[in-house]
Amino acid sequence: IFFKLISIILQERVVMKTKLLLCFFSLLFISQYAFCTPLLPVDFEYVVDGDTIQVNSNKSSYRVRLYGIDCFEAKQNNRSAKQAKYFNITEDQVVCKGIKAREILKDKIGQQQKLFLKVYSVDHYGRMIAEPYITDFLFFKTNLSKYMNKSGLCSTYVWKGMKTKN
Repeated sequence: IFFKLISIILQERVVMKTKLLLCFFSLLFISQYAFCTPLLPVDFEYVVDGDTIQVNSNKSSYRVRLYGIDCFEAKQNNRSAKQAKYFNITEDQVVCKGIKAREILKDKIGQQQKLFLKVYSVDHYGRMIAEPYITDFLFFKTNLSKYMNKSGLCSTYVWKGMKTKN
């Protein structure tokens, strides 16, 4: 009788722990969507470089510049020469870091077909300035701008005179 009583108590504890875990994950899931800013769902096309991606929405293609970061250039141009001078490295090193940044972003996005954008503005090149997010299987969002900034191949950057979208 004693062992049967302990068995029943242990079963009740397991059931209670399961219910608590289920409640916790339900609240976690709901809280992500209860007080969030609406995000624009888009289809991912490809990575241009470490701070720019190409997306598709409603059968139109858009370039998106990742908000708040500036990565090394992946090709030699006037900008890569300025970066080399500013960081006191060679232009080839700038390009290598730019290619690496592009690959890191490609790897992070992986096979994701859907991205979600928090759009801030449009720059003078006609690119959307936005924070792109990817979600994992539990619907946790990863901010790609912050992820790339942590990679060490991008720096924090705020556009001068950026007009925010009303």
